[in-house]
Amino acid sequence: VSTQSTGGFDDEGEVTDTSYEQTRVERILRRRNKVRKADEELRLFRHKHERYVGSALDFLPCGFTALDAAQPWLVYWSVQAFDALGELEPRRARLAPRIAAHLARRQLPTGGFTGFPCD
Repeated sequence: VSTQSTGGFDDEGEVTDTSYEQTRVERILRRRNKVRKADEELRLFRHKHERYVGSALDFLPCGFTALDAAQPWLVYWSVQAFDALGELEPRRARLAPRIAAHLARRQLPTGGFTGFPCD
C-alpha cells in the first residue's frame, strides 16, 4: 500500500522501511492533533530544541551510541536545525570554532572522518 494514500509523505509507490516509519509517525501526529483542542496552539520549546541540537556538537546521549559513526552528519543536521530556528547567524561566532574542533577531533590522518575522537 502506497503511503501517498494517507495524504502525507509521498513514497512514489515504493514502500520501504523508512517510508513506512514516516507514515506511521505522521498517523501518530494526526491523532494527537485531533485530540488537541481546536483553539490550542502548538508550542515550540525553542530553548529546549536549541539545547538538544547544541548537545550533538559535544556528545551523543547514550541512546544514540549506535550513531557514533554518523557524528559528522549529526553536526550537519545540527547546523541545519540552528538555521531553521533562526539561530545560526546569531551563534555563528560561537558555533564555528566549536564545530571545527568537534570535526577536527574526528578527522583521520588519511583525511576521512570517524565517529570516535582521534585524540
